[in-house]
Amino acid sequence: MTKKLHIKTWGCQMNEYDSSKMADLLDANMGIN
Repeated sequence: MTKKLHIKTWGCQMNEYDSSKMADLLDANMGIN
């Protein structure tokens, strides 16, 4: 079974960057897509 993650980002460009970094870390460390 594939794990999935949905991140909804609000606000400025830095928030989008932070969300992207968080998703990359979760994918690399926990196998979440």
